[in-house]
Amino acid sequence: GNLDVATCNGRYVYETKKDIHPIFPLDRLQSTGVLPGHVWLKQALDSRKFLHVTWLNIYRREFIASHRFHFEPGLRHQDIPWTTEVLLAAERVQYTSEQFYDYYIHSESVSHKPDNDDTLMRSARHYMKILEMLDAINQRYPDKVRDISACRWQIAKEGLGIIHTFDSMKDESKKHIIIKEFFDRGIWRLIWKNARTFRLRWRLGRRYLRIKRYRDAA
Repeated sequence: GNLDVATCNGRYVYETKKDIHPIFPLDRLQSTGVLPGHVWLKQALDSRKFLHVTWLNIYRREFIASHRFHFEPGLRHQDIPWTTEVLLAAERVQYTSEQFYDYYIHSESVSHKPDNDDTLMRSARHYMKILEMLDAINQRYPDKVRDISACRWQIAKEGLGIIHTFDSMKDESKKHIIIKEFFDRGIWRLIWKNARTFRLRWRLGRRYLRIKRYRDAA
């Protein structure tokens, strides 16, 4: 058929070559027929094993052009909002659990370089923007998102990751700057609003008291 998006599975291949395994566990995501994009998005996110990556997908060019989907230059982690919106907009998608892509993980990879406070601050800012983009996407597709609780869950989950980034920072003054920005931009409010489960709210609440003192510091 004329698919908007075709998605495959892949393999993680490590430098040692000893441990090769599927990117999507075979018992959690099985091959599908042709589905509306939002149906596949719900199924994929509900598995809790889905990754928002562009490189496991083939997109129909006319579909991308008609929606004017694009990436913002210089913004990392855009696979997350890109995949979310593409699937909410797509009418015909199909997933195969066949592994057609090898993702090589090695020690010289950019994503495996050790972080410092400056790279952690940059990462936090990128993720704040990603959460704002996800929230805007949810508002653009209210009828579809209403039945996909994971569209809200992923905002809270990624937000929790931002807070973990703060915990990794060593310079107290830089930590104060980025946490104040986190609250001033309304990111905490956005995360809390989208955390609908007791477990997520409990995890966020525990960390709130720890970061709040940085926001309140003179």
